[in-house]
Amino acid sequence: LQQASRDLQEALEVFVRYQHIISGGFAAGLRVEGDSAALILDLDYLGHGSLRQQMECLALLFCKHLQQLCEGQFQLTAVTFRHAAPARTVEHRRLFGLLPQFAASHDALWFPAALLSRPSRNAAPAIFAVLRAHADAQLAELQGNTLRNRVLYWLACQLGQGECSLAACAAALGQERVALQRSLAAQGQGFRPLLDEVRRQRAQQLLLQGLSIREVARGCGFVELSPFYRAFRRWWGCTPQQLQRQHAAG
Repeated sequence: LQQASRDLQEALEVFVRYQHIISGGFAAGLRVEGDSAALILDLDYLGHGSLRQQMECLALLFCKHLQQLCEGQFQLTAVTFRHAAPARTVEHRRLFGLLPQFAASHDALWFPAALLSRPSRNAAPAIFAVLRAHADAQLAELQGNTLRNRVLYWLACQLGQGECSLAACAAALGQERVALQRSLAAQGQGFRPLLDEVRRQRAQQLLLQGLSIREVARGCGFVELSPFYRAFRRWWGCTPQQLQRQHAAG
């Protein structure tokens, strides 16, 4: 399906749309910021955090895959990982051609946004349409593709980066705000509790990476520290500093 795409942007949008068919552990997304674009590859973010070796291997595989899609013209400008920096980074420099940034908000591959519009010589609209219809059918049947999971994945990519409102989520999922609210309610879910769940896991993840309390609060979408402290106590039954000490001791 990616090989038959018209350009790199369509190929990556295909991956993002059908990521749950590949693995339920992805929280992938495509982001464009000015002249730069990023393929976010967050892995197993809920309950597990970043898996260092798996994530680094996955990033290398995607680099090779992107080179193939771009017919050898892919340019990697930055690599970010959520996990802490290892003691040695010589192999990272050799394999990626640059030094990755560690303890970042996302596991991501950055490249020039201009590459997104690069046409593919393998583009095949007719084949693409057939394969997409088949993928849509698989996605609809996938048991893990619940509305709850879709909202959680969107929140994980958006948290700390932009607006995490019901309206913004509905727009991203191609639904009306009221319709999304009703659909979640029909499944016994609510947008605010889901946002709370992602914030809880993100707070632990960032805190154990060694970020400052203010940075953790900002990464969880809190502007002020007081609401963050109250939420953290509710989530974990202790202060952020106490959780850090518990982690260091055990």
